[in-house]
Amino acid sequence: RFGRLFLAGDAAHIVPPTGAKGLNLAASDVKYLSSAITEFYQEKSRAGLDHYSDRALRRQLSVERALPRVALTAPDDALLRKLIVKLAADRQLTVDEGVVNYLVNRIERSFAGARAAVVRLDEESMRQHRPVTRVLAAELFKDTTA
Repeated sequence: RFGRLFLAGDAAHIVPPTGAKGLNLAASDVKYLSSAITEFYQEKSRAGLDHYSDRALRRQLSVERALPRVALTAPDDALLRKLIVKLAADRQLTVDEGVVNYLVNRIERSFAGARAAVVRLDEESMRQHRPVTRVLAAELFKDTTA
C-alpha cells in the first residue's frame, strides 16, 4: 500500500510462476482486497484496508519459504567447450580452440545446441571438402547469437 494506492496481484510481489504460486497469490490478493474495500464502503471500517499490506506480505513470505530453491541453468563456458570437443571427437573431427571459442558464443547453450552445431560443421565441411576451421564456423554461424 502506498497512501491511497493498493497493489494487488502480480504487481504486488515477485513470486516466480513455478507451480502457479504467483497466480494463487494474485487471486488471493484480489479477493482479500475486494472484501476489504466492500467492508469499507458498507461498514465504513478501515481495518481491512489498513491491514491489507501486512496480510499480503505475510502470505507472500509464507509462499516464498515453501518454494523450492533449485534452478537449472545453462552450462558454463568451460563445460560447453568440453562438450563441443567431445562431440567433434565422436565424429572424428579435430577442432581447434578458435573454432570452439567461436561456437561457444554463438550457439544455444545446451547439449542439443552443441550437438547441432558440430553436426552442421561436420556436414558442411564434408560437402565443401574443407577442413573445420574458424572461417567455416563463421560462415555457418555468423547470424546467430547465444
